[in-house]
Amino acid sequence: MVRDEEITGGEVAMVVDGSDIKRLVDDEEEFSKFVEEKFTGLDCDRDGKLSVKELQPVVEDIGVALGLPAKGASPESDHIYSEVN
Repeated sequence: MVRDEEITGGEVAMVVDGSDIKRLVDDEEEFSKFVEEKFTGLDCDRDGKLSVKELQPVVEDIGVALGLPAKGASPESDHIYSEVN
């Protein structure tokens, strides 16, 4: 089941359960399209590679989804975010 859920700061994130993920992965054409769209959206310099800089916002989003404080909120969370650099 896909649903939107409000997260910190009033942002809205898409939440999916395991059955949605399985359905997406099982549909090879749909999964390839999904991956290509996500990659294209992240590859800001259009070099065909994802740099650490291009991945940083994704890592921060994952941190928020896992309940970590936002980057800059505490030395502990900043340490976690810095490990991806």
